[in-house]
Amino acid sequence: MFYYPFSRFVYFGARTYWQMNMKKNDFSVLDREIVGNWPEEEDPKKMKSSGGNIGIMFQVFINPFNLKIPRKIDDIEEEPVFTDVKLSGVVIDNESNKPIGEAAIKIEKLEDGNYIEMISFKTENSDGNYEIKLPRNTKYRISAEAFGYESKADVFELNDYSPADYKKDIKLEKLKKGQTMALKNIYFKKASAELLSESFPELDKLFKFLDSNIDVEIEIAGHTSDEGTDAYNQKLSQDRAESIVNYLVTKGISSKRLNPVGYGEKNPVADNGTEEGRMLNRRVEIKILKN
Repeated sequence: MFYYPFSRFVYFGARTYWQMNMKKNDFSVLDREIVGNWPEEEDPKKMKSSGGNIGIMFQVFINPFNLKIPRKIDDIEEEPVFTDVKLSGVVIDNESNKPIGEAAIKIEKLEDGNYIEMISFKTENSDGNYEIKLPRNTKYRISAEAFGYESKADVFELNDYSPADYKKDIKLEKLKKGQTMALKNIYFKKASAELLSESFPELDKLFKFLDSNIDVEIEIAGHTSDEGTDAYNQKLSQDRAESIVNYLVTKGISSKRLNPVGYGEKNPVADNGTEEGRMLNRRVEIKILKN
């Protein structure tokens, strides 16, 4: 009931305005235009003006509340990106901030509190850089280790809003005085102190560590399982430790920095009742005496 008389007012008000301006104030035609000429039906399409200021007035009067204010760009919520994340970084020495070459990195995928997948790789030879692509919406555990350093691990999560390039540097600390580290993949002939060639890659890592840390002095400790007599195991472990010292001396390391000690079967790290345990007990460790 409100819209009908209001629209008539706008309609005839607009026409009056037009006639007054276009016919130079000649009002003689108004009676013929007004009397008996009300619209029979309220059709906005028929009443809408098609030109000039009248059309603008008509739009403003009948539709003032439907004007739409453009949305600010700042108000638009950022859409998440679902591509894989490029995880990269560098493994560096905690004290010198120099890159650590040939560091071993392990990334484990965590789901429901359990690690269900593992990726292992090494940094590039000299610059310590690493790079890998990982899926989003997953929690990971990354760990790094290098010869002569304490291993380090950290947990992080990648979600839909993580940056496409995710940087994560890893700082490792050198072994301190009194700390020990087991050498990996050291092999001797059975019941002998003769080194097999498969041992050389690990011993070369030890050489590089000692060569680049000239103040470090170490103990080289030989250990055996409990097979055989105590005296036999004591001598075998001592001879094997001395074989490693001899290898390093031939590479250029001073014997004054190397102290070979055989412990025999005295310090087991696993059960000698199983073959797996005995293999773990047959080992060579280094201990930092000075750094």
